[in-house]
Amino acid sequence: MTGGQQGSSQRGSRSRARRQALQILYQSEISGVPVPKILTDRTYSTVEVAPSAQEGADEVLVDDVPLEDYAMTLALGVHEHLKEIDRRLSDTSQNWKLYRMATVDRNILRLAVYEISYCDEVPVAVAINEAVEVARAFAGDESTKFINGVLGTIATQDAEQEQSGLPFFDPSKLPSDQVIGSVEDVVEDQAPALADEGSAVAQEPLA
Repeated sequence: MTGGQQGSSQRGSRSRARRQALQILYQSEISGVPVPKILTDRTYSTVEVAPSAQEGADEVLVDDVPLEDYAMTLALGVHEHLKEIDRRLSDTSQNWKLYRMATVDRNILRLAVYEISYCDEVPVAVAINEAVEVARAFAGDESTKFINGVLGTIATQDAEQEQSGLPFFDPSKLPSDQVIGSVEDVVEDQAPALADEGSAVAQEPLA
C-alpha cells in the first residue's frame, strides 16, 4: 500500500469513527445509559444509517463493521469532558440554549469541540470539515450551517487568543447556569420531540 493509499484509508477510518461515536453519544443521551457502560456491554450498533431528506427513509451509509478505536476515544473523551465542552458551546451559541438544540446537532458539536480542544493531532479545519460532513449526512442544511457557524466562531476565538497571548478558554470562569442539565432534564424538556422519534431504543442505530 502506498503512502497516499494509507493516508486515504486512515482518513476513511477516522470519518467512520466520528459517525460511530456520534451514534454512541446519541444512544447514551436518548437511553440515559452512560457511554462507558454502552461500550463495556457492547450494546452499540456499528451499522450507520441516516434519514433521507428526500424520501424520509433510512439510508445505509456504511456496512456493519467493527467499532473503530478512534470512535471509542471520541465517545469516552466527550463523556469525560462533557461539562467543559457544554460550557464552551453554551458560551459560543448564546442565541441557542444547548438543551434546546436538536440531539444530533448537539452531539456533533460536542465531538468537534472535543477534537478541537483535546486532540492536538487533529487540525482545527479538519475537525470542522468532518463535523459539517457528518451534519450533512445525519441532519439537514440548516443544521449544517448552524454547526459550521458555531465551530467557526470557536476556531476564531481560539486563533485570536493564541495571537494575543491570553490564556485559552477556561470553563471554570463561566456561570454555572450555562451548563446543560442532566440527561433526565434534556429528555423531559424534549419529551414531545422524543415521543415523535418514538421507538428509539438503546440498541438501534441512529435514525
